[in-house]
Amino acid sequence: MQLAALDSTSIFKSSIHGVLLVSKNLTIKESNEVAKSLMQTTSFKGKKLSESFKGLSVKKDSDELQEGYWRGMSFDGAPLLLQYSYQPGVLMLTKLPTPNINNLKKTNRFGPLFESNILGLAVLDLSQRFCDINKSALDLLGYSKEELIGKKWDEVGLFDKLQNEKLKNLWPGFYGVEPPRQLEIRIMHKNGHRRDLELSIDSFSDYDNHYCLLALKDVSIVKKTQEDLNQSQQELSNYMNNSPLGIIEFDVFMRVTKWSSRCEDMFGWKAHEVLGTALLDFNFVHVEDLPYITQRLDELNSQTVSGNTFKIKNYTKEGEIIHCAWHNSIIQNENGQVHFIMSLIDDVTKSTQLEQALLKSENELRLFFDNSIYGFFFMMLDEPINWNDDADKDELIDYAFKHQKVTRINRAMLYQYRAREEEFVGLTPADFFEHDLETGKQVWKQFFDQGHLTIDTNERRFDGEEFWVEGDYKVLRNNQGWIIGHFGVQHDVTNRKKAQQQLVKNESKIRHLIDHASDCIFINNLDGHFIDANKHALEKTGYSLEELQKLHITEFLTPESQIKTPWRIDELKNGKRILAEREISRKDGTRMEVEVSSQVIDDQILAIVRDITERKASELKLKENQKLLREVGRIARVGGWQYHTKTNSIYQEPGFNLYEAVHEDHHIALEEWLSHFGGKNALQLAKLIELKRPFDVEIEITRKLEKIWVRIIGQPELNEDSAVA
Repeated sequence: MQLAALDSTSIFKSSIHGVLLVSKNLTIKESNEVAKSLMQTTSFKGKKLSESFKGLSVKKDSDELQEGYWRGMSFDGAPLLLQYSYQPGVLMLTKLPTPNINNLKKTNRFGPLFESNILGLAVLDLSQRFCDINKSALDLLGYSKEELIGKKWDEVGLFDKLQNEKLKNLWPGFYGVEPPRQLEIRIMHKNGHRRDLELSIDSFSDYDNHYCLLALKDVSIVKKTQEDLNQSQQELSNYMNNSPLGIIEFDVFMRVTKWSSRCEDMFGWKAHEVLGTALLDFNFVHVEDLPYITQRLDELNSQTVSGNTFKIKNYTKEGEIIHCAWHNSIIQNENGQVHFIMSLIDDVTKSTQLEQALLKSENELRLFFDNSIYGFFFMMLDEPINWNDDADKDELIDYAFKHQKVTRINRAMLYQYRAREEEFVGLTPADFFEHDLETGKQVWKQFFDQGHLTIDTNERRFDGEEFWVEGDYKVLRNNQGWIIGHFGVQHDVTNRKKAQQQLVKNESKIRHLIDHASDCIFINNLDGHFIDANKHALEKTGYSLEELQKLHITEFLTPESQIKTPWRIDELKNGKRILAEREISRKDGTRMEVEVSSQVIDDQILAIVRDITERKASELKLKENQKLLREVGRIARVGGWQYHTKTNSIYQEPGFNLYEAVHEDHHIALEEWLSHFGGKNALQLAKLIELKRPFDVEIEITRKLEKIWVRIIGQPELNEDSAVA
């Protein structure tokens, strides 16, 4: 259809097509009778183009000719397929014929090839309704033919919103002209499971009717296989990049094709230095092992074995010799031929040196065995076994259970089992697992696979007593990587196990002791609110626990106490333990003088509070007695002094002026005080004070040019921490 050179009047009068005149904002101004007949309406006037033709999209600002197809419903609900052409101001419509489904079914156009095809095939008309579908397609979708014929695919619920959008872009715009299209799409099976299909659409005509042929192929398995392959490749890549083992790949000519970063670290050569080089053409394998490794690699190349394991000595780039365990496998191509060989290489230098030292140094080993507090033993095989993935592991385990025997055991382990050496040496795994051979064989198989095992086990001594051991076991191999036995270390952890059990019992005892402690015990949060208190604390204060939990510490202390000894929460939070005397208020309003030891433990304040009311009264009485004693001493000419360890000074009681050098505050430095006794006497007295023990001496001193004898009695005084003050 060409709209050029036609005016609106001639179009309206002569056209066999539906014509609509449209304003710039896509509002319909006028339409001819053909257009009204197509859409089964009496008038379009004043309606938006998008309201009358839902889904029709034209660019209102474009001067270019716009053409396409519109599928929709007339105003009376009949399905329509229209071809349209639009230029600014004019929309022309042409009706395309719709198929007769019943006639198509009667003609049996496709015959047996359609019905028996292994591909899922379905015929849809222009409105996307199923006209016919074969058995393969029904099996893929899970529906019967009766459930699909005559229905649109979006009515059945085969595709979600995303898949429907894909199909809209795929659906042919003009049948019989465009080539077949295909894509992968995910459908919803009737049973609710999703299935991946490869879907292709082709258009064809049957006389005056146009159809689409859908071909469906299940690619779920292919997709899953591809996803698994991608995941495997990603895992392999991650493994090669992060494996603690060196990884080398080489072709049938022994040329290196892959050299991992771990190989670079282990051997010193960078990948670009060795790629393409024959494995034995650079100074990589120790000269002594060249014949051996050549033989073992030939086994792989000839496919005599699918894999093997061996230990050899390798050189680093700097010429250092290291011991390595090689684990080799062949990778075949689709024809069963060797594609490449992959080797996983472990630097076992340290373990090899240890094994050699253990096996060669019998005297040192026996000394080590006999004097260790841990139980040590060897269980060795009569003959080495080649343990690998290609071996008959069940047969090898049966052999090990009969021929792997305890060959050496130390005194510590004999003591653990309360056994004699002759009772232990010669025992086999079958003896240890006599009560459950199958479980024992599974454990042994896992141990040989892993090469190492650490486990806590409940054992029985030879006298029947139960005990616990912590065991660490290591498989021993010879230079060819064959298992020759294993080495075990066992430690008796019975006491630790019992201590853990006892700890649980002690928790209840500790709570009992706290509740019955003679001191008051309080627990506060870091904000100062009470959380808990023991029984004695509640009795002393008169509060119930519920009442106490409503109080803050500042409500518990008297105002005078808070002024005299402020609340030092910041110091407590910094981990300091604070000992202070305070005064608290009981519930009945009476006051109680207490000594409080506070410390933060696990983000809570633990306060141990002791009633010191009686002690304070005794201290007051003591001060009064000391005052009376000083007065008596003054009258009797007996004086007293105190030595303070912190200030290193002497305090002389007022009224007793043994020396003229005493200061107004009655304090004098220790060195100055000692100087009045003369050199020899001063040294003697200084030594007695330093010992911090009681003493009683007579010493001659000079006072005002007069020599006099004085008797000095010393008695240490202890502070609250029982230290000499």
